[in-house]
Amino acid sequence: CSGVCTAIRRLSLDNTPSAPPKRPLSAYLRYVVEQQQILFKQSPGIKLSEKTKQIAHAWRQLTPDQKQPYELAASDAKLKYKVELAAFKANLTPTQLASLKEERRQKLAKRRTMRKKR
Repeated sequence: CSGVCTAIRRLSLDNTPSAPPKRPLSAYLRYVVEQQQILFKQSPGIKLSEKTKQIAHAWRQLTPDQKQPYELAASDAKLKYKVELAAFKANLTPTQLASLKEERRQKLAKRRTMRKKR
């Protein structure tokens, strides 16, 4: 799986000029990614849900000083994302910008209809 997963990850991380930049990970998600790698190596027999519970419990137990590196990395990534998004929007033509807004509107409408069905 690791070879296939890295190949998929590379494809998803390739930002073509027509695709907007990906939103950055939050501080908690950065912690989860780091801890998942450690937990998967330490205890491969435990279910994913149990590992997730352990990681969430560990995050709640961290002090603000221990969370600070993750929060700083998240805020740096957020600033970088804002710059990339502004550059992306500046390079769009008015028709591309209109089509991007229309896609977003359609996604939101689809999400609303799915919620109503539930």
